[in-house]
Amino acid sequence: MADRDITTLRASAATLAQLRNMLIEVVANGGSVSFMHPLTTNERPEP
Repeated sequence: MADRDITTLRASAATLAQLRNMLIEVVANGGSVSFMHPLTTNERPEP
């Protein structure tokens, strides 16, 4: 197994797009995702 680096992500448009695409891919391939209540579509981290 390859070594992995864990780093803190910065809230940028590119990072959010990559996370969104990964989430879509996981769910499209049968993955399950849950969210803590309350979370609305209007909530997003400040860049």
